[in-house]
Amino acid sequence: MTFPEPVAALQRQLADLQELLAWLDTQQQQQHDVLAAEVHDQLGSSLTALAMRLALIERQTRTDDNAQLAQQWLKGNSLLKGITQTARHIQHQLHPITLASLGLHAILTDYLDAFGTRTGMPCTLALSGPEPDLSPEAVQCLFRLMQESFSNIERHAGPCQVHVALSSDAQQCHLTIEDTGCGFDLAGLDWQRSHGLRLMRERAARRQVRLDLYSEVQRGCRVNVSLTLPA
Repeated sequence: MTFPEPVAALQRQLADLQELLAWLDTQQQQQHDVLAAEVHDQLGSSLTALAMRLALIERQTRTDDNAQLAQQWLKGNSLLKGITQTARHIQHQLHPITLASLGLHAILTDYLDAFGTRTGMPCTLALSGPEPDLSPEAVQCLFRLMQESFSNIERHAGPCQVHVALSSDAQQCHLTIEDTGCGFDLAGLDWQRSHGLRLMRERAARRQVRLDLYSEVQRGCRVNVSLTLPA
């Protein structure tokens, strides 16, 4: 079937744009990997050295019985713990190590635990079916969609509960992310200004992943992600 030249030209432009977006996505992930390695190697070694120095100070407080020094050690150790947690959070956001080594079940469990601890929002996870047999690209896509969903929840949903469900069989893999937050008017959504949701939609389209969004004001939001497994 042939198309009129304006339509064919538009289709070529759309294909070029999708190819460019896919390339940019790959480049972004490569930069994330480099930054994650730097956080792990450089900042991690500095934090280890600081922890060792604080341990020496703590040992000295026990031998000298110096109350002022002990108080300074407590403050320094508390600060070190906070910086270490922040560094781990940044590294995990850039490059979740368990994504490559343990699979989707592990990364969902780990991410929800970290999100709940950091934000105080109750999170539950339901896993059914075997670990889905996905390509690294597909796993990366699902994780980034979930990551953006949780970012939206943290920024916009307000205090709420979050429930994530992952199910899979021989043909399909389904991921659902649902919150009990403030929700929004989906019919009146301005997609041009909703950059996070646009990014999710474009990322899903590039990987041939189905993305469905449901929300109502004061009735929370639900994101459904589905993909067909290779035969």
